Amino acid sequence: MDALVQTLTREAEADEEAYAPRMLLGHAYKAQGRNAEARTLYARAAELRPREPAPLVAMARIDRADRPAEARALYDRALERVRDDQRTRELLREAAEIALEQDDFDGARAYYDRLARGAGTSLYLRTEYARALAERNAHERAIAEYERVLRGLRGDNRVLGPVLKDLAQVQLDAGRADAAIETLDRALRVVGRSSGVRREIYDVLVEAFRRSDRLPDLVERLERERGFDSVELLGRVHDELGNEDEALDAYRRALRLNRRHIDTRVRIIRLLSRSGRIDDVIEEYRQLVRVAPREPRFVVELAQLLMQTGRGDEARRLAAAVSRRHRNDASVHQALAELYTEWGEDELATREIALLVRIDPRDPGHLIALGEQQLAEGDARAAEATWRRILQVESDRGRAHATLAAVFADHDMLSDAEEQYRQAVQVDEDRVEYVRGLANVLERPRRGEPASARQRRDEEAVRWWSKVLEMTEDRAARREARQRIVGIWSRRGELGAKMREWRVAFTRGEPDVDAGRFLAEAYLRQRPRDVAQAEATLRRVVELEPGDVESLLALERVHTARGDLAGAIEVLRKLVEADPRRAPRYLQRMAEHAHALYRDDEAVEYAAAAVARTPDDAEGHRRLGDLYRARQDMDRAIASYRRAIELNERLFPTYFDLAEIHLARSEPAEADALYRAVLRLSPDDDLVARAGRASMQIHLGRGTLQELESDLLPLALGHARRPIFRRLLVELYDSLATTWIQQARGHGEEAEAAREELARLGTRAIKPLLEALADSDPTQQRIAIDVLGHLGNENAAGPLLAAAESQEAPLELRARALSGAGAVAPSSMAPRFAALAAGPERRLRDVAAWSLARMGGARALAALRDLAGQGDPAVRAYAALGLGRAEDRRSLDRLEQLLREDRSPQVRAAAAWAIGRLGDEAQVPALVTALRAGGVVSRAAALAIGAIGRRGGEDPRALQALGEALFDADPALRTAAAAALRRSGGESVERFPVPRGGALAYVSELLEVDGAAGPPELAPLRPVLEEAARDALHGPVERVLTALAVLAPTGDAALGLGPLTSGMAAWPEEARVAARRELGALSAALAPELREVAGHPEPRARERA
Repeated sequence: MDALVQTLTREAEADEEAYAPRMLLGHAYKAQGRNAEARTLYARAAELRPREPAPLVAMARIDRADRPAEARALYDRALERVRDDQRTRELLREAAEIALEQDDFDGARAYYDRLARGAGTSLYLRTEYARALAERNAHERAIAEYERVLRGLRGDNRVLGPVLKDLAQVQLDAGRADAAIETLDRALRVVGRSSGVRREIYDVLVEAFRRSDRLPDLVERLERERGFDSVELLGRVHDELGNEDEALDAYRRALRLNRRHIDTRVRIIRLLSRSGRIDDVIEEYRQLVRVAPREPRFVVELAQLLMQTGRGDEARRLAAAVSRRHRNDASVHQALAELYTEWGEDELATREIALLVRIDPRDPGHLIALGEQQLAEGDARAAEATWRRILQVESDRGRAHATLAAVFADHDMLSDAEEQYRQAVQVDEDRVEYVRGLANVLERPRRGEPASARQRRDEEAVRWWSKVLEMTEDRAARREARQRIVGIWSRRGELGAKMREWRVAFTRGEPDVDAGRFLAEAYLRQRPRDVAQAEATLRRVVELEPGDVESLLALERVHTARGDLAGAIEVLRKLVEADPRRAPRYLQRMAEHAHALYRDDEAVEYAAAAVARTPDDAEGHRRLGDLYRARQDMDRAIASYRRAIELNERLFPTYFDLAEIHLARSEPAEADALYRAVLRLSPDDDLVARAGRASMQIHLGRGTLQELESDLLPLALGHARRPIFRRLLVELYDSLATTWIQQARGHGEEAEAAREELARLGTRAIKPLLEALADSDPTQQRIAIDVLGHLGNENAAGPLLAAAESQEAPLELRARALSGAGAVAPSSMAPRFAALAAGPERRLRDVAAWSLARMGGARALAALRDLAGQGDPAVRAYAALGLGRAEDRRSLDRLEQLLREDRSPQVRAAAAWAIGRLGDEAQVPALVTALRAGGVVSRAAALAIGAIGRRGGEDPRALQALGEALFDADPALRTAAAAALRRSGGESVERFPVPRGGALAYVSELLEVDGAAGPPELAPLRPVLEEAARDALHGPVERVLTALAVLAPTGDAALGLGPLTSGMAAWPEEARVAARRELGALSAALAPELREVAGHPEPRARERA
């Protein structure tokens, strides 16, 4: 390049009117990053040929980054001069892009209109402006433009389909899912059933229904269709919804329409694998191998599956059969060789590689692999013979000998390697790699070699390395050669003598500059290193040859090694002048050194100079951004980072740097856009995971995780072979569902809304979560197990129950899987749960009993009746709850027996709860007795009495017992008694949450009372309450104190009734008036007792009275 610049400069100087040398010199300067000089030459060229567009375009491309308005003006002038249609379209696109970057939509549209003018029926050109708007997220403008194009296409159904599909995609991106569905319906009506775009339309249609949480509606539509695309899509939608049987049926119907459709067979295999149906998976793989015999990965996957399931003989027979069937298919034999090697079948692997050699004898790689395999089997002679066949198959004799030499050298066969390298050099002595290879082999020590032979080889190696120095101008190769020569003399203990020779040669009247370079290298090689002498020597070399780039580079390394970064910068400054082509690289190093010296202004100056020389260097802009960021100049850092990303959209670390700046500036939306770009663009799973989790944190803080889900879900479903997307999505579902799960366990509107959200999530999240359940990652399994049971989707029950039944998983995971399965399982699965409820594992027995209690149905009831009279207390408790939940009157006697006789409080409490559900007034005496038992049993009995009261029970003993309980020392019992007296106690039967602890804790949770209950009717309760209060006020001192605490005034009422009148201030006015009236009457009735307590010997009682 430097020589070209010199030549063109001479030509331009020789002729002031020469156009071509100036244009070419401008291009050369631009390539070297010398934009200002290039633009000056382009401007002069434009003066020389005013009607020529090329100089104007060249100037516009330089101006585009910093002066877009001037660039557009130059493009406009160039467009007036250009005559070639292709060239015109190219310039119009570039000008339109600048207009869009300036948000000049009218100007951009004018360019695109000119682009489409005269294009005839070119749909691509007519919709180019709409696509450009969509790419810049100007969705509403893009929609309007697509609609404008469509108005001009009326009557031409051949081209309507693709445009309608693109319009629907933009509508969907704009959040207008219903409009997108209408557009897609129109597209399906106009395209033929055999049209290739039909499948693309269906894909957008699925996304539209998915985003609006209406996939079940799409199922209904597709079930009326009969074509392959629609039936296959029906299978995919059922698969996504977790409807495994329906999906399998649809996939099989699709295969009857197109039996060779590989993707559908692969989806069937994944579905069956997820369900653990290994035998069916193997059979499907066999079908797949039959219809896709030239896809070796399917054969390998089937063979591996057979081997993993203990069918090794069958796996080997399959591999052998495939090998015979495809004797001439190299890809099949390559895959089988790798498979046999993985299994440790070395002999079979060798056979496959030998077939590869026979099929493709001209590929030395197969011979090398075959020899490796033979050597691994211990047959070194056969391996050498195989490798020597490289000489027969490689047409280039020099390359053949060099390849064989490299193989021998890699296996420590140094004499053979030396011989082959000598022959390679003999064939072509001008190939540096052959000479370098020979020198390398000569240096390596041989076992049992006499010192004299080693010395001869060392001396010869020096000669060959010296030849490398003569042959190449490559700096890395020259540096290596010089280091290896010095290393040989050092190893031999002769470096001191050589240094004296080089010193004499370098310091004589006419210095030998090359001796100086060797001397500097020797100073750095000797021990201890003499860095100062090396530096002085290199400085003298540079004085003798000022433009010696190699020595300047060595001098810069010496300065850097001894920490003299300022000196390194000065050397690099000389390098910028001596080697302008690599000046940007040197300027960047100067910036790094200056930054390390805390000379930030200089660092930015150098980095900016580097970028100015190579404005299209993304890495340069990134490094400049790093420096601005270090100086806290965030605006410039953002600009530099953004320019780096524009130049190289795959510069992914810069996305993270830029996102961190936006986060620090409280600009989470901008940071999130960058993270999501990495999600879409990066092929690196680690970067995708980092970006996904960072974006998740942003949306978690903003409460917008569902927005991120709309990006991740299509990626997860569309990239089955990149599970990172599904894993991130599952992590998102974990965060999204956790809050809803907690809220759903509560009461009121918030709990109901959370349950609705979980149900919607159960529709769209089922497929990723079921795949996570089958993942080898324990974290993914845990999330799937924890979330699936709360989504209300029956399709999760089978896989979850299978995970619980597996003997290989940890017991903790099995128990959680079982609770998840129990939360959604239909009654048809009751026998499997009953078996676990009677099994050997206590934790599984408890969860299985709860599952039976939740699901109901005849089979579950039969099991619960048996479990109520046997097993662990927790099992009996859950059985009692299930019988009550199902209102099984046949079990009433058993429940009463449990209430009266069982020793376990949790069982008695569960029995009381169940009796309350049954609503039999004949059980009131037993409940009244239980009310005095204390603890959870008393609370359950109180609420059961209230539940019976709701059903019309009026037993006076019940009211009397509840009145006494209202003044009990146990606050929880008082709350339960108040709820029962209100006749609002006891949760509805629909609330039966997944257990979070033992059976006792679960029963206690069921007994929790909603504090938002309405006001009670106190008038009919006043006699009972008056009697209960009198009894309490005449009791022992602790009972008296409790009664006084309950009777403490509420608001402006004369007295209160504890939890029965809590929240009175929020009651309706009419209810408050009635309550104050009844409480006043009660206060008057209790006045004598209160006056009596006012003289009580206990000070606390006197004060409260």
